[in-house]
Amino acid sequence: MATPEFIAELEAYYATRMSPGLAKGVAIAQQDRPLARLMGNAAPILTRLMAGEKPKEIAKSLGISRESLNAWLLTHAAEEWRAIASGKALSRQQDAEETLENAEDQLSVAKGRELARVASWTLERMVPKLYGQPGKDAGGGVNITVNVDRSIGGEITVEQAPE
Repeated sequence: MATPEFIAELEAYYATRMSPGLAKGVAIAQQDRPLARLMGNAAPILTRLMAGEKPKEIAKSLGISRESLNAWLLTHAAEEWRAIASGKALSRQQDAEETLENAEDQLSVAKGRELARVASWTLERMVPKLYGQPGKDAGGGVNITVNVDRSIGGEITVEQAPE
């Protein structure tokens, strides 16, 4: 059971994120939840991730599911978490290249190739500006529809700026 001081601190945190009238009830309901105790401060979890600890291990130590941890990180530290995950994918790709370089049999070659493929796929999606396929716009294309009413006469000119 949390102390009244902690509940008041938690209530003040929730009051910045929702209606102050609801904050006290949410603080009381969330007081014993491990992620609520962090009050949006992702630094302790991010530090553990950067040290190489796996999300599954962190979630287990907090007594929560990996899915809950992932959802919380997406809410409270999406960009930082993305950077850590991208770094991890890059490390996996480098490890896969090393596996390929040191492969002594076909099984090692196949394993290295598949590991590299997964890491490359992840990097293409997480950091498309650096690892995406050239010529593909990561943001998608733009479609423009122009309707012309020719009943009023006149001339139509369409110009497109070079890319």
